[in-house]
Amino acid sequence: MPILTRPNLTVQTGALVTRLLFKGTPVGVEYLHQGTLQQVYVNQEVILSAGVFDSPKLLMLSGIGNAEHLLPLNIPVVADLPSVGENLHDHPLVAVGYKSTQALPAIAPTSNIVEAGLFLHSGKSNEVAPDLQFLFSPALLSPTLTHEVSGATLVACLIKPQSHGTVTLRSTNPLDPAVVQANYL
Repeated sequence: MPILTRPNLTVQTGALVTRLLFKGTPVGVEYLHQGTLQQVYVNQEVILSAGVFDSPKLLMLSGIGNAEHLLPLNIPVVADLPSVGENLHDHPLVAVGYKSTQALPAIAPTSNIVEAGLFLHSGKSNEVAPDLQFLFSPALLSPTLTHEVSGATLVACLIKPQSHGTVTLRSTNPLDPAVVQANYL
């Protein structure tokens, strides 16, 4: 890839970011690579993109979050923002796979894997937006999408969740997963 040869880009694989570094504003990150803690500093900006669970986890490990949660863990508070890790909305879904008893034609290379969708109301009112989504795939979907086994998958998903969950720290160890309380149903 031509972008990898840019002089202003360094790619580090196999690394785990442990916290953001601050001098008033974020100026870098600390990360663990091959058992060694390292720090890297930037000239412009730090962009945090670690997903729905690890983004708030990294913010809290860095001292940004609810001070009432950070102080008992002896994390110095950079910014008391109680909303960090709050208001988690998850879309619970159920996928049902069917393994075909005979080989099916190969999926077209232009397929996006989901070939059909349907939106429904779980209640009787059509005055509000649908709250359920169904998807159909002509592939047997699994954590490791495989085309070696013929089959199909039907997915049902709640698209207007009313539950509000939280993401909090288990400990100050960045290797520990965050505590996720989804508050389903």
